[in-house]
Amino acid sequence: MVNQNYNAVTRGYELIDSIPAKVYFMDLLDRDESQKYEWTNSPLDNVQVLNGIEYALSKTGHVGIPRVVITMPHFTRIFRWGSPRVGEQETNIHPVGEIETSKLLKKNGIIIPESTITGCVGEIVLLAEEAKIWSESKTIGEYLETFHRDHFNVKVEDPNKLSTHLGS
Repeated sequence: MVNQNYNAVTRGYELIDSIPAKVYFMDLLDRDESQKYEWTNSPLDNVQVLNGIEYALSKTGHVGIPRVVITMPHFTRIFRWGSPRVGEQETNIHPVGEIETSKLLKKNGIIIPESTITGCVGEIVLLAEEAKIWSESKTIGEYLETFHRDHFNVKVEDPNKLSTHLGS
């Protein structure tokens, strides 16, 4: 599979208090079909996407455990912190699932399929920033109020370097 070069950029963030979930909007710039990868060119409505995320997460387990949601026009990935209720380390972040973002616009019946994928380089950098915020926060309230506010840019120079190295 040949990948395209891209720049991962955060475009904004929102807190869904009821879950709780920190939602980051991310763009992948410099790719073909920008409407699929950039919020400013996407036909999707951010408010409807947030409502879909809230609805979908309200139907999952781990009540009260903070989630980190990274959403792009083409798909959305959800992560959660470890739950002491089930003997997990609170300092570990777990993938919950991923869904095509457009499916979040349904009025009901949204099911987020489980996933073990951690994410692309941009998502991993953002999760690292979230881990830093988590580790430095004294309370859950402080954590939920603190977002990675700087727009960051992760430029992927050659997303096919391993294929080149392996000769495939």
